[in-house]
Amino acid sequence: AKATCERERQPQVLKEASEFFRLLTNGRYAGIFSPLGGDRQLQARLDGGETRTPDQLSRGTVEQLYLALRFGFLADSARKGMCLPVLMDEILVNFDPSRSQAAARAIGRLAENQQILYFTCHPGVAELLEASAPGTRIVRLAEEYAGR
Repeated sequence: AKATCERERQPQVLKEASEFFRLLTNGRYAGIFSPLGGDRQLQARLDGGETRTPDQLSRGTVEQLYLALRFGFLADSARKGMCLPVLMDEILVNFDPSRSQAAARAIGRLAENQQILYFTCHPGVAELLEASAPGTRIVRLAEEYAGR
């Protein structure tokens, strides 16, 4: 009953975040939840059902977890009619290529209902985002403005 309640009664932000976390981790993790009872520490649930606290995750997975929470909050806010532009600056800098691709897909999903402004000095990141979100518009600053 506790597991069912944790799975079905979590706040909408955690439900949204769980979807993003699943996407960001390429399905390795099934979601994010906050257990009922005394220990309310956030937990990540592996696809097989096993759970991990943030201190038991790798740095990359923790970054994905907190990114998923931010995206979940943004998606929930948009669903409630509070749709503000989202500014991102080099959020993929610590991600390996696999995590970067997964994050680009998640950003593309978020961009379906949000205006995203992503700042990067890496042409490869711009290309990755463009490939992951059809309709992406890339604006390149002139060389004389770069680095100022």
